[in-house]
Amino acid sequence: MASRDYLGEQTQPDRLERVVVPEWLRNPAGAIIVAAVIFGLMGVTSLALDVGRPFAKFMTYGYFARSDAEVAHETPRWWEPIATGKVIYGDEVDTINGLPFTPHVREEFDQAYRLGVPVVLTLRRIGEELPITLSFRPDLFTIAEYLDVALPELLVGMVFWLLAVIVLRARPDSTTNQVFAMLAACITIHRLTAITSVITDESLIVNLPKLGHMMAAGMSGPLLIHLALLYPVPLRKMPTKLLAVLYGFGVLSGVILFLTRLPFWRVLPLSVGDFADAFAYQLMLFLFLVGVVVLFVRLLWLWGNWKKVSLRERRMINIIFVGLIASLPPIIVVLSPLLPFGGETRSTFWQVLDVRYFMLAMPMAFALTIIRYHAFQSPSPLFVTIIVLSLSALIAAIAAAMWGIVRPDTFSPTERPPFILFFLFIFFPSYFWSRQTDWRGWFGRILNRTDRNYDAVREFGNRVVGRNDIKVLPSAMAHALVEELALERAAVWLWETNSNSYELVGFAGNDTPPADKQIFTLAPLFGRAREVAWPSTPTWIRESALRSNFEAIVPLVAEDRPIGLLGLGRRWDEEIFDERDLAVAELVGQQATLFMTAAIQVDELRRVPARVAQAQERERYRLASELHDTIQQFLGRLPFFLVVSQELMDTDRDSASKLLDRCMDDVEDAARVLREIRANLAPNQLEVSLIKPLNRLTDHARRRTGLAVYLAAPDDLDDATMAGTRHALYRVIQQALDNIITHAEATEAEIALGVKDNRVLFSVTDNGKGATEAVLEAARAQGSFGLQSMRARVEAVGGEFSFDSSAGRGTVVSGWVPAPPAP
Repeated sequence: MASRDYLGEQTQPDRLERVVVPEWLRNPAGAIIVAAVIFGLMGVTSLALDVGRPFAKFMTYGYFARSDAEVAHETPRWWEPIATGKVIYGDEVDTINGLPFTPHVREEFDQAYRLGVPVVLTLRRIGEELPITLSFRPDLFTIAEYLDVALPELLVGMVFWLLAVIVLRARPDSTTNQVFAMLAACITIHRLTAITSVITDESLIVNLPKLGHMMAAGMSGPLLIHLALLYPVPLRKMPTKLLAVLYGFGVLSGVILFLTRLPFWRVLPLSVGDFADAFAYQLMLFLFLVGVVVLFVRLLWLWGNWKKVSLRERRMINIIFVGLIASLPPIIVVLSPLLPFGGETRSTFWQVLDVRYFMLAMPMAFALTIIRYHAFQSPSPLFVTIIVLSLSALIAAIAAAMWGIVRPDTFSPTERPPFILFFLFIFFPSYFWSRQTDWRGWFGRILNRTDRNYDAVREFGNRVVGRNDIKVLPSAMAHALVEELALERAAVWLWETNSNSYELVGFAGNDTPPADKQIFTLAPLFGRAREVAWPSTPTWIRESALRSNFEAIVPLVAEDRPIGLLGLGRRWDEEIFDERDLAVAELVGQQATLFMTAAIQVDELRRVPARVAQAQERERYRLASELHDTIQQFLGRLPFFLVVSQELMDTDRDSASKLLDRCMDDVEDAARVLREIRANLAPNQLEVSLIKPLNRLTDHARRRTGLAVYLAAPDDLDDATMAGTRHALYRVIQQALDNIITHAEATEAEIALGVKDNRVLFSVTDNGKGATEAVLEAARAQGSFGLQSMRARVEAVGGEFSFDSSAGRGTVVSGWVPAPPAP
């Protein structure tokens, strides 16, 4: 038992892995795509079984419930009975050698071919009252004739099926993609099962593919209606109940048409069977006609509201309309029984032109616009191959028709047109050319759109250059990107170091700015331009508003410092950004980085005078406070003491002498205070020492404010510093103490310096109330730049500066400056 359990655990996952269904096939569209393969193989195989069997050089279409058969309109026009006019499309074959045609056609043809005698057929022709009797000598169905019949259906069906796969894989969760994939797969089934035998008989393998054929025919109309309501611009409110009814009618028509092809249908009266078959057939055609009309009406309505649709939607409408017009010939053939000018004698051939290839125009138009403008993906090499295949078949069909028109009269009307030769001659060079005109190919370097892209980059630079106002530049850049690169939208973010976020500062396009104007992240984005949807793109970008609004992002980085971010929306007239476009986006990013850096520096320079004035004003206020608290108070009471001393001189000389001595001490204190103020303004000792000026600074702070200031510095500190670093350290520590005294409400402050690894480390710590990010932001908004000036002093001598503060936990100002190498 244990062995069996062990084997089961080991082998079952492997078996499951082999039968796993791809994600994009796990929906109704995927099921129909798989069904198209099954029914297509059944239809092609059934027709292939006729090779080597005798027939009368034209195709007939019949089924179990009827004894007669119709001359199939897919019969090639150059086959002898059609070319000579013996048989025309729409003829009904009633009997063969006096027997009902459909039940006996196989055995009568086989017997006549073995004996080398003709068969006698009785036909009914539209417009003639009396039946027509014709004699035909059976001949074998050959590979060449099989290709005449099957090749158009195979090419058309294969293109439809591949388009269904490509579109569904592009966005399997999209309703539009699913509906198109189901419609294309249904038409694939319809075409590959349209001809299952050149002479329809009662064989099950001939009639079983008709299940798929009829169901696909019934569903094509509702699917086309559904697609027309969804695309190119969806209705605001989808009529789901109406669509459910239409799908129900489609299924009903398909089921009835299939049931009429089964043997048990013979138990019903012929009139009942004919009525049911005619009703289902007319219903199927009517649904398809409604789909075509709805698509036309929607396109015309969108044209009437041209100003309300975007440029990209206009391009989609134009492409689909051209595809629909090009597909009208085969559509008219299909719908001819409903049209007043169609009649019953329809044919897929105009002269010798096979109009079935024109059927590819509409799905190609839908697939192209869905891939480029709905799924926003670049056409894959397979899609390009399908385009080449379709155009090659269409051009070859037109060339074969032209050959049939201009050929000499000496040629027989039964001469087979050289379609296959034309097709191969067109397809292979076109396929090779399509591969090489890709930008990686030989000709791509000449035929790509690089010149246009670089012109756009140049124009972008010309429009933005000279704008050095950081408040105006981002918006100007966004508008230039939209107009020069033909984008739907563009945005510019600036990196905010203090908040660790990108802040939206510029936006342009046909939509409102994204909801997330500030994108929070743990770290800025570096590296090259990239698509938003790439797996390597950080999660914070793929899950934000960028995902639905922008196609590519471009980091703006200068000297390994983040500057900002560009968001580039989709191109309204093209597919998503490929590698060429991303390379051009990087050039735009480099230009934007230079412009943004210059604007930021200009903005900083513009603020310098105001900041200098603020610093001067603040320093004046500090000096005024010190003078008020010391010198002014002393000078204010000095006259009083002198007057009192003068009055006491005659009565109490000892008291007068003591009062004068106190005045002299106050004068000396005032002189010392003035010397300290002068020393703080211009500490000359910094040229040779840092410890002494710092001791004087801390003593002064203690006496003036009562703050407990502690200084810890090594004895070799002066040797580890130079004049420049001493000045920087002194001013930073002085500014930090001023901030503590003014804002921190602290009782203690500690200044610590040390020397380690050729660096002079410093920190100023207090036990004050600290500062929140909101407080700091408010201070910056009011023009305070104390932290920036401290940071600038430290970085100017090659060091690093750090500021750490939180509410209720005090503040730590720290960093390091380089120490001179040891002698």
